[in-house]
Amino acid sequence: MRPVEELQVWKDRWQTLDTTMSDLLAKYGEHGGPDFPRKATIYHLLQRLRSFGKSHFTYFYQGFLADSPLTLHEDREKYPPAAVLRSIIDQIAFDLEVIERAWNQRLAGTAVMKQALQLADALGQLALQPAIHGGAIPADVTVLTYFQKSTSVRVIPYADVAIVGLPFTAIHISRDFLAIPHEVAHYVYRHGNHNRQPISTFLQDKTKHHPKYLRNWLEETFADVYGCLVAGPVMAIDFQDLQLDDPIDEFTKAYIDYEDPVPVIRPDIYTKTLVNSDVHRDTGLALLLETRWRGRRDSYLGRSEETKTPITFTTTNQTLSLEDVRSPGGNLDTNNKPLDGMVQEILNMLSPWMPADLAYPRWSGDENSLSTICEAAQLPALYTNFDQFKNGIEVVHTPRDKELRSGQYPHKLVILMPDLSPDTKQLESSLELEAAGLTPGIDSLWVNWAGRWAQRNGAPLGELLAERRPNRIPRDNKGEWGWIELAYADGWATRGPEPNPVGG
Repeated sequence: MRPVEELQVWKDRWQTLDTTMSDLLAKYGEHGGPDFPRKATIYHLLQRLRSFGKSHFTYFYQGFLADSPLTLHEDREKYPPAAVLRSIIDQIAFDLEVIERAWNQRLAGTAVMKQALQLADALGQLALQPAIHGGAIPADVTVLTYFQKSTSVRVIPYADVAIVGLPFTAIHISRDFLAIPHEVAHYVYRHGNHNRQPISTFLQDKTKHHPKYLRNWLEETFADVYGCLVAGPVMAIDFQDLQLDDPIDEFTKAYIDYEDPVPVIRPDIYTKTLVNSDVHRDTGLALLLETRWRGRRDSYLGRSEETKTPITFTTTNQTLSLEDVRSPGGNLDTNNKPLDGMVQEILNMLSPWMPADLAYPRWSGDENSLSTICEAAQLPALYTNFDQFKNGIEVVHTPRDKELRSGQYPHKLVILMPDLSPDTKQLESSLELEAAGLTPGIDSLWVNWAGRWAQRNGAPLGELLAERRPNRIPRDNKGEWGWIELAYADGWATRGPEPNPVGG
């Protein structure tokens, strides 16, 4: 069978998705149909998905059919053309599913669901502010939330939008909103920059001497520290509680490729963050949290107070004690304890984003309410404080007062939600690009993204686009060449909203 016949079904599948998106855009329209909050963002997000998806699919589909087709060299058997095109179809289809959920839940959801989504969007926007203040991400990045089975964030390459999935239980269980700062942190880690390089690259270099199992935890540890800096001690108690829903055999096991810190040790990240950050430097409260965790952890493991044997966890090829990895309490022994060193590197980067004199909203309660917590048994009051905090938020989408700004006002916290705007330069016709000798069907939204990708990976953009030779893209800066990374588009999820595509 000739390549054009073998791959035709994938072109047909793409055209089906394209027609579906076109029909949805025509049916709902930016200015037609019923209006609802975030409609413009969702409409333009779908518009960008269609535009970017068309270019992404076209680049690879036509490349496989060219006179000098794309080749994967040593990876050819692992990534045949059909596998690559399948992943691209999945990327587009799963994002389409998420966008439809966000649309339908705001259009046809119950009143309480719509109210919860509005609040979730606002909390997400608040959680982005340190990264915006620190210059890590653009000021116009926005958050869009939707409900599903569990918590996740989707990494997308075509719009400055953090798409966060929340469990349906958040509609009535306030503490389930506390997943938002952590998930937003994943967006910051994947899209943010520090010292003129991606945050992920910067921190990977800083922690390259750590054991492999610990390096696997880097993104999740960043999200833990960032989320704790944003929301304070209420994040610490929430993550304590979350660790206790794991089966016992997973509570102390660190798989070699597992991205989450092992549950038995994860709450220590929060204790160390609270003790060593300028924003939440409250040693007394942190020690109460440590006492609470130690008691609940030991009870979960069936340990009595008299038990003196060290707690251990296992990786693929070794057994380690907690003391091998981290110092007790809020101490940071960066020379001898690798987890302490990782937390310190992250704090060093994040601290300038959140100076102590900058008045960030108090998710965990004000100083007066926190001062009433004097023993570990009183710590669940942090959840009550968070309830009061979120109930004082007023969300504004189209302010009548053009001078209104997000910020603290008497008796309320006002959050102005930015919407994703159309970008005519990004969504321009592909005719100009075709005239420049580039592939027909490749538009500027994809080209601009590919240019940034090429710059990070040391691949000449002209070669990447006009000469269609991505088989010469360097991999890992080691002189090896391949282009599967381009197809995966900086972590654009190839799995659906369930199971968790990115983050956790």
